[in-house]
Amino acid sequence: MMYEKEQDRENERILAKALEEKYGGQLYQTNSLHRIDYLWFNEKGPKWLEIKKREIPSTKFDTIFIPLHKLQYANELKQATNYDSYLVVWWTDMVGVTRLSNLKCEEDFTLDYKARHGRTPEPVIHLSRDKFKTIEVQLNG
Repeated sequence: MMYEKEQDRENERILAKALEEKYGGQLYQTNSLHRIDYLWFNEKGPKWLEIKKREIPSTKFDTIFIPLHKLQYANELKQATNYDSYLVVWWTDMVGVTRLSNLKCEEDFTLDYKARHGRTPEPVIHLSRDKFKTIEVQLNG
């Protein structure tokens, strides 16, 4: 089920542009057949990016949750291409990044079953906010 709105895609584009400006390379937005947002080619090699914008500070919750299928797809991409996937989250007070591929349940994330904002419940993973590295980017949005 697809819940992404045009504003979500615009937020992703704003952050993708900021990442390109800060770190170089080229980010390519994937099409709807892919369950991850971007493929990034830069001097450190290709990587896959899932981008999320949250309208809360990073300190509001100890974890962030995303659908389990995002992790599954990140692992499929790692197996198929040997390139890691990363989750980039734009909170109101910071932007953070954490690796999304090759994670271990109970070690790197916990599994749950829940819904967000009236959506249909589904399996989700909780990633600790402490696993995110702060990245400094200039955002215009």
